[in-house]
Amino acid sequence: MTLNLESNGLSGSIPHDLCFRHPKLEYLNLENNQFHGQIPSGISHCSAMDTLDLAGNKFTGNVLDNIGNMSRLLILQLGRNNFYGKIPPELGKLPILEGVFLQANQFTGEIPPELGQSSSIGRLYIKNNKITGEIPPSIFNISTLRELGLSENQLSGNVPSFGES
Repeated sequence: MTLNLESNGLSGSIPHDLCFRHPKLEYLNLENNQFHGQIPSGISHCSAMDTLDLAGNKFTGNVLDNIGNMSRLLILQLGRNNFYGKIPPELGKLPILEGVFLQANQFTGEIPPELGQSSSIGRLYIKNNKITGEIPPSIFNISTLRELGLSENQLSGNVPSFGES
């Protein structure tokens, strides 16, 4: 099942029982609306979901710790919201996650080195947040990584070596 409500004037929050009522939901696009509140914990029960696009809304709170249960997730688009807290290290363990878009939020803490365990991330955007610390060298171990956006944060230290020698 696909649900695409992109670029409307919709508001409110995501129903807490969305995935219980629609367990075969594969694609959810609520981009560019006025939705608010937190991502309900029940969203991780959408075991068939391959795309979760909540960009350009007014969502807040932490990204779910149990997002690691969404093993079919290909695209996670949470950019341009008000999410805060740490980036879940579980993202690095999602087996087919290809695109991670967390830009323009209020994420804090360091980039989880566990992201470097991914064998599938091709695009990783964490720019325009409040990320601190060094860039973990493990990020450059992602053989599939093609695009990395870390600008407009508070990173420090040296840039790890990357690329083929």
